[in-house]
Amino acid sequence: MEKKLKVLIAENTAEFGVPCSNLLKTYGMDVVLTPKEGSRLFTEVKSVRPDVLIMDAFMPKMDALGVLKQLETMEARSRPLTMVMSTGGNEKLEGELLSSGASYYLLKPVDMDMLAERVVQLTGWRKASGLTKEQGSYITDTELEMMVTEIIHQLGVPAHIKGYQYIRTSIILSVKDPEMVGAI
Repeated sequence: MEKKLKVLIAENTAEFGVPCSNLLKTYGMDVVLTPKEGSRLFTEVKSVRPDVLIMDAFMPKMDALGVLKQLETMEARSRPLTMVMSTGGNEKLEGELLSSGASYYLLKPVDMDMLAERVVQLTGWRKASGLTKEQGSYITDTELEMMVTEIIHQLGVPAHIKGYQYIRTSIILSVKDPEMVGAI
């Protein structure tokens, strides 16, 4: 049985949380909604153990920076990929969130289809029955190899040099399994 990608959304409102949850479920993801309260969020993360955490930058009782600081105490492989949303385009805040461990920063209002695409792209997760080629998310192994080869060539790395195959294989393995990056 294929493992589902588990997503925790720290917003259970009818305006964002519920429709976003429903959309991510159509991609075959397992989605858990929790109230938008920073002080409880770390406890939820420890109990739910999500692969992805989506939260707002500003929450009651603790903001995203506080939650990110708490997430640093977790073992690296159990720490979720974190996406933070904010209504204001503040470069200093964005930089601080990203340097504190957030993987992606989004400006509200968020296009939910784009959010779903970013979750898929950032995690490298895919499920053939849940994602279609028209959605731009499902890539075959052959297409992935061709894309990686093309990118390496665009960077100016000739195919005949020592280490070329190692670089190519490393990139492909990392795209398929993001945890491989640490082993490469």
